Amino acid sequence: MAHTALIEKIRRTLEKGIDSEPEAMYLLAEIRKVMELEKSQDSYEALYVHCCWAVHAQLTKEIARRIVRPFDSQLKLAMAMSNAPNGTKLNVDWAVINEASERIQLTQFRNDFQRFISKHGLVPVIVDDDSRWFRFLGLYSLVIEETPLRCLDDSTEHIKHLFVRRMEIPEGMKIGDPSRTYLFALDWCWKEREQDEASVLTQWIFSYPNS
Repeated sequence: MAHTALIEKIRRTLEKGIDSEPEAMYLLAEIRKVMELEKSQDSYEALYVHCCWAVHAQLTKEIARRIVRPFDSQLKLAMAMSNAPNGTKLNVDWAVINEASERIQLTQFRNDFQRFISKHGLVPVIVDDDSRWFRFLGLYSLVIEETPLRCLDDSTEHIKHLFVRRMEIPEGMKIGDPSRTYLFALDWCWKEREQDEASVLTQWIFSYPNS
């Protein structure tokens, strides 16, 4: 009964459209409830992580480590490359680097969302249409901005606090490339200690080609 009611709430929300930050948070909170009732969190790992990120003041424990670990590996590689003498060959775990790239672009978030919607027979326009997906991501970025992912154990070497900051796109970039629609950028920021100044690890600009 509760499951059916939740799916119906999600259906109505998707059909109406997501037009505000509170609506984005509400949608993800309801999806999280469904996954927990179904015990399908592991089947939609990225979707579940992002749902949890949206409804907590901070994330710790394993759910935070899942996101932070590949970024920590990416940072260690960048440090090693910066310090290595010319000609030094470094062992690169490309699977970890690719995972970090997917996290940055929120690729698996979209893939899991598509599968969730398909399984439950919901309206797919939010994930199938680029303009609506990136608009939703823009609202989601406002929800999670400055919400830290914290690693309190020794599972990461450098990054103990990871969070995102939303950045607006300069008008010059939009004008300079009329073939794409530019929406916003996310800076992925990290700290080793709570009292440290945050550093930007990487940035991703969200855009899509004009049809």
